Amino acid sequence: MKNESISFIMENFHHLKRAEELLAQFEDELKIEGQATVAKTLTSIGVDTSIRMRSDTWKGDNITDNIQALRFFPANWGNESNVVLAYYQDATFSEEGSVGFFIRAYVRRGSEKQNLDEAMVKFTKETNDGLNSWIDAPSKDHCWTEGKSWVGFGAYPKEHTKDGAIVALADLAAWMQKNVF
Repeated sequence: MKNESISFIMENFHHLKRAEELLAQFEDELKIEGQATVAKTLTSIGVDTSIRMRSDTWKGDNITDNIQALRFFPANWGNESNVVLAYYQDATFSEEGSVGFFIRAYVRRGSEKQNLDEAMVKFTKETNDGLNSWIDAPSKDHCWTEGKSWVGFGAYPKEHTKDGAIVALADLAAWMQKNVF
């Protein structure tokens, strides 16, 4: 660590500790809201299920590329398939500052009740046509496979806000339930 960094920490230790606490509270609130929203959404379409939750950090090339991924696992999806609310440092798209959001769903092959290839085509078409509360991902790769066992679905919330991301997460959970599970 450079002397300049040590000096910065020494001079701002209290503020850094407070920031660390606030970030932990922010993530806790997102976890609670995300889990409640996914449960409420699935219940509203007639699916009574428990939701398990896990938080991951997806590492990027730089520390600023790190992404916090909050994963929500509905029991009726086989306890492996999940929807994800991810947040990261972003000064480009965010409407509320420097936090960006995106949503994903991961389906473990074998847990689906509908044809996955058809679901992938439908998701891509609906995303391209702007029919949901999410929009194109910059890469335009709405669906992909990871190894032999996983299929991913992803997009960005139409509203680049925390509330817009929660709405998109709920809508993605409902979409997955109706079109995959």
